[in-house]
Amino acid sequence: MERLDDPGYITKLDKSKMRMLIGNLPDQFSMASKSFQEAKLNLKARFSSVVVAGMGGSAIGGDLVSAYLSSNLPAPVWVVRNYEVPSFVTRNTLLIAVSYSGNTEETLSAFEDGKRKRARIVCIASGGSLTEIAKSESIPFLTVPRGMPPRCAIGFLSTSILLSIGLAFDVSGLTTELEEVGDVLKKMKNVLEPDNPVKKNPAKKIAGKLAHKLPFVYSSSRMTDPVARRWSTQINENAKSLCHYSSLPELDHNEIVGWGIPREVSYASHVLFLDPGNLSEKLRRRLAVTKEIISQMAEVESLTASGTGNLARLFSLVFLGDYVSFYLAMLNGVDPTPIERIDLLKKRLKEGH
Repeated sequence: MERLDDPGYITKLDKSKMRMLIGNLPDQFSMASKSFQEAKLNLKARFSSVVVAGMGGSAIGGDLVSAYLSSNLPAPVWVVRNYEVPSFVTRNTLLIAVSYSGNTEETLSAFEDGKRKRARIVCIASGGSLTEIAKSESIPFLTVPRGMPPRCAIGFLSTSILLSIGLAFDVSGLTTELEEVGDVLKKMKNVLEPDNPVKKNPAKKIAGKLAHKLPFVYSSSRMTDPVARRWSTQINENAKSLCHYSSLPELDHNEIVGWGIPREVSYASHVLFLDPGNLSEKLRRRLAVTKEIISQMAEVESLTASGTGNLARLFSLVFLGDYVSFYLAMLNGVDPTPIERIDLLKKRLKEGH
């Protein structure tokens, strides 16, 4: 754990400055909001559904927005991670094609499928083929800053998706909620950044508990489901470590039975329950009982969101998880930025064409 308080060790290992990219998240929401206003999109239409097409770090923003809007949007928001959009897509569907690079194979294919089905389309990218096609065909598009791993652009991408849907459905209050996200995350940054020592830094403490363990990240509500997924993928990509995620109440109908076998796996696991801080009484009771049962076979703890609005609550847990994944990478002795196996996979797939 001492290594987490050693600036020289962190600087040497974090060659691409992932710590700075994570720390920039609080500013992304206001920057993306300004860019959205300058784009002056026209999305006046009657939509019956929304589909967000993307992969990896470009798709998780759609999951977060879908969870946030699930209780106050009159249409479903589907996130598609595939080569095609659903069969229900028509001219009454708002299709948001998201590819940070602009060259994601699956997203470009889904984009073309959506065009064939006559969906109303908005493209979000930092450049690449998606932006070029959108320009040439006069399809509305939003540009996000380039030069970072897609997973580090989550604030830019999420805000662009959220404001596009908000404009299409005339959702009120988004500006206030986005401002709160920035404020809450800036306060958290002071506590979570590398300069703050282990004894005062919750992200470093959690990473220490996860070191040499198999992390399980459990969501306690519909709203935190995509946050659990984000924690898992960040631990995968940044810490180069396996991680499992699931959600209540579903896991109480199957996964809970699996705890204990293999014994050595259960006792080498650490379970994190994500609590948005505003659970219903039914879910709060379920969370408490589930924790009590699993604690007989593994280490467990709850992490509670910060903020007043639901959007701030969501991103406070995202921000904490991003820092935890970074410190876990430091403890694992790996540079968090490279994703060599994904790069190898893409290379091998290209060779097969």
